[in-house]
Amino acid sequence: MDLSKYLHQLASRTVTMGNVIFKEDQEGDGNMYFVIEGEVSIFITNKNTQLKVNTITPGKFFGELALLKNIPRTASAIVTSPTAKIARLDKSIFMQLAKSDPEFLFDLLKIVLDRLIIAELNVKKLTNAQEG
Repeated sequence: MDLSKYLHQLASRTVTMGNVIFKEDQEGDGNMYFVIEGEVSIFITNKNTQLKVNTITPGKFFGELALLKNIPRTASAIVTSPTAKIARLDKSIFMQLAKSDPEFLFDLLKIVLDRLIIAELNVKKLTNAQEG
């Protein structure tokens, strides 16, 4: 599943290390993002400590919940490489891509479901560790 073939249709910008793309609990803005170059790490806050839960590398995306559900951000996204080139996908472009290329939508759905499965497995591991 390579969604990077769609990136040429998106406007991109280069940001530097430490730049916060969005913060946990920030109101959703209806956008998701793709990393074209560099890395963006995803952090959650637990008891006033930031925990890195994922690192997004070129060709991968993040922030899809705000696009699909328009809910507050569930994590923070911070540039962790010296620079990163990111592209923003808003709902109107998303809908255009979905209509013109249903394979895009199918590939995106598979990736989101993979992430959900991993999250569920992690919750089970944590629950079993607490019970054991």
